[in-house]
Amino acid sequence: MKKFLIFISILFIIIKVSFFNLLECGSFRRIHSGNDIYVVGLATSLREGDNFMDPEKIIQFAYEHEFYGPLQVYLDEQARRKATIIKELAQKYNIPLICHSLLGTRKLTPEELRDEIDVAVHILEGQEEKMIVFHYDPTWSREEFEKYLYEFNSSGLVPCIENPVADNRVYSKYLSALQHAVNQQIKFYLVIDFGKIFTQERGEFAFSQEESMEVLNTLLEFAEKNSIPLILHMMDSKSINFKDRRYWCPLGEGLIPYRERILPLLRGHRDLIKANILEYEDSEQLISSFHNWRSLIFGLKPQ
Repeated sequence: MKKFLIFISILFIIIKVSFFNLLECGSFRRIHSGNDIYVVGLATSLREGDNFMDPEKIIQFAYEHEFYGPLQVYLDEQARRKATIIKELAQKYNIPLICHSLLGTRKLTPEELRDEIDVAVHILEGQEEKMIVFHYDPTWSREEFEKYLYEFNSSGLVPCIENPVADNRVYSKYLSALQHAVNQQIKFYLVIDFGKIFTQERGEFAFSQEESMEVLNTLLEFAEKNSIPLILHMMDSKSINFKDRRYWCPLGEGLIPYRERILPLLRGHRDLIKANILEYEDSEQLISSFHNWRSLIFGLKPQ
């Protein structure tokens, strides 16, 4: 019996190391058919000085640093201007794309939204799933919210709804809106932004860490119950005000309890996870976060 247990332990170590080596050698991109808890992408939020990095450079960066998950393209003026280049470069390097709408971050006229949808459809051409992220705005009526969902769906896009900032006043409305959309059989995915859930910048209206964990668990259970795929937006900070970028830090080195509490929860819902996106502006923090995430997943020491 003792020899058998030793054999099983050695076999487990070999499998784990072999899988990690597969990631390192680059073969994983060729054989991987989807995204899950292990595979990490990034967003076009990287900066060079005071400006956002050129999307072409970010695609090259993603390829060189072996980010096998999707690149999330924020549809700002630069991305819209270079839509064809972004699409062609991503296809060249076999990097899947997700678009990020301006909807929810500011008001869009019907014409602006239509134009943005057309750009997203163009960028995502040829992909099996055409996902577009947007922020939930608690000032929307239920009818307005569902109108946007229908508009994305009718254009062949999968709307991916990002949760609002931690605020006891809006989360009941948000969850109610999601449930009503499910009842209406409207297709959508959920985007869980950990920074928004765990920030305490709003004082008395913000969640404590325990309340944040309850909200996270509620969202995961909602997704599981209704078979709704998930996109995870990940960052970390050493300040409870996560909007203050001076305190941003590599994943797992700040206040968000990834190792102790979040990861054990995510493992139970891994089949729902479509993408893990690291949303950073600093490339060094991004790379450190990438290695830290692998370390958390595989139990390896940070590089």
